Amino acid sequence: MAENLKNMLEEGFKKSPAELKEALPGMLESVKEAKLEDAMEAIGALGGLTGILDTIGGPDKLNELGKELKDVIPTLIPTINEIVQANIKGNEDLAAAFDKVKSAKVTSGMDLVDMGIALKTKFDAGSFSIENGLEGADLTLVLPTAQLLEMPEIMSGGMSAMMKAFTGGKIKIKGAMMKGAALMPLLGALGKIGKK
Repeated sequence: MAENLKNMLEEGFKKSPAELKEALPGMLESVKEAKLEDAMEAIGALGGLTGILDTIGGPDKLNELGKELKDVIPTLIPTINEIVQANIKGNEDLAAAFDKVKSAKVTSGMDLVDMGIALKTKFDAGSFSIENGLEGADLTLVLPTAQLLEMPEIMSGGMSAMMKAFTGGKIKIKGAMMKGAALMPLLGALGKIGKK
């Protein structure tokens, strides 16, 4: 599956934004059974996030691609939720990471300002889902593309690196920051998974 995922990503990078917008729902459906390990292996084979960004053509091209894809994102969210839920259930490390926030009741928004994409993650006493838009978010991370690309490194640096990013203004937060503190154990655990 990792090889299929890698090939799908490579083919996707060759498409124009309009072609990718058309093909993305089918592409996502074709790798629905992929596991976290498959995704990490495929990303590694492509040179990591830096290699993928270089292949896309840099942050400006990523922003252009995001703007082109933003109206198809809502149609992809049900499939993305299926993939995420299957991976949480099928991966011990991921299940343990989400177990750290099972009592959290918070909706966290992510405003990808340079791409015009807004998503929220909803945690409600053990359930988790991704939704479109920022309405109803308790807090919102405002992430220009440069900061979005730094998130894996920030998360893998542990709690101190995350707190430094928040308090130093590298990551801007709107809303009830203290509600977001309930998610810090999850972010730290996801950072450790990403290091593996």
